[in-house]
Amino acid sequence: MKRIIIFSLLCLSVTLKAQQFKQLAKIKLNEKLEIGQAAWINLNSDTLLDVVITGRNQSGDVKIIALENEAGTNLFERISFVGEIADSRFVLMDYNKDNQIDLLTASGNKVKRFLNQGDFTFASSEVNLPTQVLNAITGDMNNDGVPELITIENVLDKPHVRIYEQVADQYELRADTTGISVTDFKLFDLNKDNFTDIVLTGINPDGHPVTQQWNNRGQFQFTKTSLTTPVSGKLSLLDFNLDGYFDLWAIGLDESGDSVHVKWLNEAGELKFALKTEGIAATKLFSGNYDADNLADQWILGSRGNQKINQIISATDTIQLDTAGVVLIEPGDFDRDGKLDFLQVIDSADGIWLKLYKNLHEVLNQRPLFPAATFGISIFKRTFVFWTPAMDDNTASSSLTYDVWLGDLSKSIFMPSYSFLNGRRSIVDHGNAGTNNSKIYNQESSGQIYYHVQTVDDTYNGSYTDIIYEPGNCPITGPVLACVDLNLETIQACSGNEIVLNLDKNAYWFSTTGKFLGEFSSYAFVADKSDTIFSFVPQSLDCEQHKVWLIDVNDGDVSETKTIYACNGSTIKLGIEPGWDSIRWSTDPIITDLDSISVVITQPQLIQVEASAGSCRLNSSFQIELSKPELSIGTTHFNIQQGESVQFDVTTNATVIQWIPATGLSDVTIPNPIANPVKTTQYVIEVADSIGCKTTGSILVEVRETGFIPDLFTPNSMVITMYYWYTGWHMHHPFGLEFLTAKARLSTKPIM
Repeated sequence: MKRIIIFSLLCLSVTLKAQQFKQLAKIKLNEKLEIGQAAWINLNSDTLLDVVITGRNQSGDVKIIALENEAGTNLFERISFVGEIADSRFVLMDYNKDNQIDLLTASGNKVKRFLNQGDFTFASSEVNLPTQVLNAITGDMNNDGVPELITIENVLDKPHVRIYEQVADQYELRADTTGISVTDFKLFDLNKDNFTDIVLTGINPDGHPVTQQWNNRGQFQFTKTSLTTPVSGKLSLLDFNLDGYFDLWAIGLDESGDSVHVKWLNEAGELKFALKTEGIAATKLFSGNYDADNLADQWILGSRGNQKINQIISATDTIQLDTAGVVLIEPGDFDRDGKLDFLQVIDSADGIWLKLYKNLHEVLNQRPLFPAATFGISIFKRTFVFWTPAMDDNTASSSLTYDVWLGDLSKSIFMPSYSFLNGRRSIVDHGNAGTNNSKIYNQESSGQIYYHVQTVDDTYNGSYTDIIYEPGNCPITGPVLACVDLNLETIQACSGNEIVLNLDKNAYWFSTTGKFLGEFSSYAFVADKSDTIFSFVPQSLDCEQHKVWLIDVNDGDVSETKTIYACNGSTIKLGIEPGWDSIRWSTDPIITDLDSISVVITQPQLIQVEASAGSCRLNSSFQIELSKPELSIGTTHFNIQQGESVQFDVTTNATVIQWIPATGLSDVTIPNPIANPVKTTQYVIEVADSIGCKTTGSILVEVRETGFIPDLFTPNSMVITMYYWYTGWHMHHPFGLEFLTAKARLSTKPIM
């Protein structure tokens, strides 16, 4: 009897909970399809979400069907066409940044784009990929505002996860990982560093389930971590414990082949196993908040054995939904009342039916508030948009996500998923900034750049805005302040010590990861890791009013010795990292309170410096050595006849060699050139080592020439010829006379 009573109460409970949703409409499609995918999407720029469905007809063609939302009460089939694609799966994204959500399909070796024209029609284009694609998602992995294509591929019977960057309307491969047959993958900034991370599940080469977290390090490089208690199945992300970090749910098969439901909590960016329960073989897993209780709920469609399961698991209850013929379920706010309704796709004997279920939960859910203060600044070759955390009536402030637009009046850099015409969400998804309080564009802004931030709650409801929407105009907040010379201060800190940063006026404070720290004139914190902190004075367009604090945290005392080579007579600069206190240099005289000094070097010496940062001490030693390149000249004086040559005999370890003058030398940049001057020349060699220290030397090459004076005649017909040798322009002894008659040379006499 006790069991019967309990069963009756359970049945009654399920019936009552199921009545929290009411069937609002039932629509039959015009054609029988094998359904592939369904999604909520705004297709005509009104305030309501429409529906796109794909499926394969009896002729084997994949059809794309668009249905219009009629006043939040019904759906009407507007267009149906053959997509000429191999697979029914698609991705929602604004490919051409026109504020209309498009469809992107990746199947076979083809990426095909269906560009939404805003009137339930599409313009298509396509591009080829090098291999066969099994599945794909898109996301901005490098903060340039252009989503990358992340694909699951099979190459030579080996599974691959590949990332393609969109370049000039084509896709170029940037990363390739092999070994995991992926069953599902999601994108989100899990560690709140402003880079989109990847989490995936599947089977490894040994046939075992694997669930991995890929933390994005930038430049398409990832730190990959395999999670404990892995499964192969479906994934879903939401902030389950309201700490601002998105957690992970998975339903799938574990190591034993059992269907399980596993939860990993995100502890400051690291997913850690938290819970494992009996699960089902899921075809759909969705996280959202259906009952506006500030807690995440799970929508699950699948089966357990021969029993079909369609249910919502909340923090306190499990709601059983209809299962007869259900092949798909898609939650979404159909009537814009702030609560998650849902669409069911039913495959029955007489065709494909769509059922709309309205959420009757009595708790109202208002649109979240927009951030009270925002600030955009372009510094450090990047553009930052910061904002204060927003508030919501049924979603914790820490769990809210944000959707950011950045651009000018002619183009968009970051394109959000809300309509510029009315501010309503265009799809059922989180904001592109995640739970961060900032968005970073990895380039400096040029010209007048503007921005706007929308808040998104966990029912995927977007905030009202602090701007006026006008047809054809982008929502504008800003502009971004371009600062070249920003007030910057470096602070050396000791781990565990308190640091206090002071200003003379109130400011908004953010960390480099975009975390909002608060509004105050003084910020105190305990140093645990190096960081960059920004303080922005509200509404100030004067760059000097804003400040950047570079926090360098040391784990303990710092001791270091550096050997520095310098040229004799040169002035060198010695320094330590800025931000240390109580600085003392062991110079004569002692120099204090300077993090860098200039020293004239005349001999080898040791200079030491001491400093402190809280309880940490710095001891640095600079051993200064004189640097001088070696130069050895074998012969410094040569005598040659004009037209002769000689090779110098020089040895040096210098990196730079230069002979002056260059006249008569075979090469002025080698130590032993061949010299063939036409006149006596003093050659100077200058050599320098790797740091520019110089040494010089010289070699004299004397060149001898023969000359003559016209013949002299004597009365007795003797011919006297005088000749001489000279060097350069100067005559040199000896010179002599030749005495000749008409018949013979009589003698030659040198004259000293």
